[in-house]
Amino acid sequence: MSKRSLSNLASFIRDIGSSCSKVRIIDGVLIAGSINGKLNGWATSTGELLWSVEIDGIIADFDFENDTIYTTGPNKLFAFSTNTEKILWSEELEGGGDFVRIINEEIWVTSSVYDIEVFDFIEATTQRFSKSGKLLEKWIINERPWFLGATQGDVILGLGRPRCGGVRVLPGEMSEHFLLSSNQPVTSGANSIDRIYFGHSDGTVSTIDCKSLKINDTAHPSDSLVTSIISSENGWISGHEDGTICFDNMDFHFDGKIDSIANFDGNCWASFSNNGKTNLVIIDSAQSQTFLAHENRVRFTHSADKGLALGDDSGKVLFFEIEVVKRRLAESNNSEKDEKKRGLLKDRLRQLRS
Repeated sequence: MSKRSLSNLASFIRDIGSSCSKVRIIDGVLIAGSINGKLNGWATSTGELLWSVEIDGIIADFDFENDTIYTTGPNKLFAFSTNTEKILWSEELEGGGDFVRIINEEIWVTSSVYDIEVFDFIEATTQRFSKSGKLLEKWIINERPWFLGATQGDVILGLGRPRCGGVRVLPGEMSEHFLLSSNQPVTSGANSIDRIYFGHSDGTVSTIDCKSLKINDTAHPSDSLVTSIISSENGWISGHEDGTICFDNMDFHFDGKIDSIANFDGNCWASFSNNGKTNLVIIDSAQSQTFLAHENRVRFTHSADKGLALGDDSGKVLFFEIEVVKRRLAESNNSEKDEKKRGLLKDRLRQLRS
């Protein structure tokens, strides 16, 4: 039996022109960036293109609020008006832009410097800007952050080598380093209201309390690098390089590297790839699995406001709605049942004729 097509479950599909570099759903707008510097926003309710802006180089990250989109590219932070599609301001960064977030009415950005002689990142800078583009403060560390999260008044970074662990940054104060469950590099992270989850290169997941930064829990679902982690109703869901997914304290194993994970309507959606082939799986709370086929690798996912966005390597951007997915899966199941009945009837007819 052939796998269902991922595209058939989508409410709409759009194209950003080159490989996706980021997707997010913010305030009813599906926003996608590309490696060629295009950044588009579509209404999730209709699929209508609302605005489109462009920079030179890859869109590394972005955040959106009050008709202004803030985005990081190679060595710069940009602010665009989504009403006029014109640039409001730009500021130089110290290295390539990594993360950008609007936190407490300010723009927080991280950037990092890569040394081609040592094949590693040698310095990273965290900067705090006003919404008008004024630099308010900056902090420099020796490690590249692989995760940026926000708590009440704090910014939390998950670090690579040499120190690993995490760093808390507060306005007007020195950065504070803290240890995690594993002394291996942080490779991904996610935060909920009161917890932050760090995935490590050795497969460990560290959970800390947002306020105290104390370690609440340690798990080791796999010896393989955590490629993606998200928060869920029961804690977190992790995906690993060896194809392991840990969901609701259960481990699942798939043939390929887990590229991205989303928590959509309490179900785990995961994309995995192997030898140029891409598949997706939906794991529900009853642990049943639905496999979906897609022609291009899906590296980026994001769920919010009862919607799910996926971006693939061809530039396709897919949007899914809970009720539409449920209805189309049900229709597909009914079609398969009808096909089985027709098959059984044909078998009986052949037996009668023989």
